[in-house]
Order: sequence, then structure tokens, then C-alpha cells
Amino acid sequence: MNVKKQCLRCKAFQPISFFGSGSKSCQVCRDYSKAYNQKNKAARAEYARTRLLTAHGKRKNEEGRLRWRYGIDFHDWALIYEYQGHRCAGCQVKLRFEKPTHIDHDHRTGAPRGLLCSACNAVLGLAKDSAATLRRLATYLDDSGTLDFGIQDWEGYDLGPNDVDPTDLVSQ
Repeated sequence: MNVKKQCLRCKAFQPISFFGSGSKSCQVCRDYSKAYNQKNKAARAEYARTRLLTAHGKRKNEEGRLRWRYGIDFHDWALIYEYQGHRCAGCQVKLRFEKPTHIDHDHRTGAPRGLLCSACNAVLGLAKDSAATLRRLATYLDDSGTLDFGIQDWEGYDLGPNDVDPTDLVSQ
């Protein structure tokens, strides 16, 4: 079976073997980019340095990142920001427009789901985006109080020859 994938740079359909693990561009385009970048290393470094010094350059850089990682532009990001009422989709803390926010996205499809603060993004990451885990933790928080084992419950417990009677520890 000859499976093919479309290269995002040249738009050509190439055999899957032309792509590296998780790569969006084919080997031909990656080789070309690598050679170009090595040949023009100093000029590209100067361009990148000066571009990041201007507000316009910073915004263009961020737009490129949004487009590359999530398939959206700044206008789409602003629509999500407005839709969420300028608040984190998780904890509802007010998000600042000029401060970077985390774009939560489906890791299988890459489609954005919403904007999160750093803390909520970390929680989702640690829970591995598992709604079941988060529901169990919410139930745990709602249902649990402090654990009270009650030292008085140790009376009548059959101690072995090397065990310490817990009531002796309390009376000391």
C-alpha cells in the first residue's frame, strides 16, 4: 500500500517515507530549507533580531506561530478571546490582551478549543487532557474531608509480636 501525504511547503503529495516523524514538510523541502538557512545564516539572524525589536515584527512573529501551530490567524485568536469574555475557559480569570495566553487544542486534530491561563493549561497537560481524570478529581475534592482514622479504633486490633501499640504512642 503506497500511502501519500501532502507537504505543507511544496503542496506535492509524497510517499509517507519522505516525511520524518511528525514532520509537516517532505525531505526535499527540508533539505532545501537547511541548505538555504546555512548559506544565509548571518542575514537571517540579523533579520530575526531586528524584526523582534518592533511591535509590528512581534505581532507578525506571533501570527506566524498561530498559523503554523493551530491553523488560525490573529483575527481568529481575537474572536476566541472576545467569545470567552476575555477570561480563561477554565478558571475564568481575566486574560490580558497583550499578555500571551495558552491556546488549548485537541492534540489529535490540532484544532483549537479555547484560551487558557498558564495554570489551567498546566492542569490539562498533567491530566493528559483526560476529562475522566478531571471529573474524578473534582468528585474527590467535593466528597473528601480530612481523613480521621481515630486512634481509639486501634483497640481490639490484633498486634503482632513486633508491632507497637498506637495507644502507647498517644499516651507518651
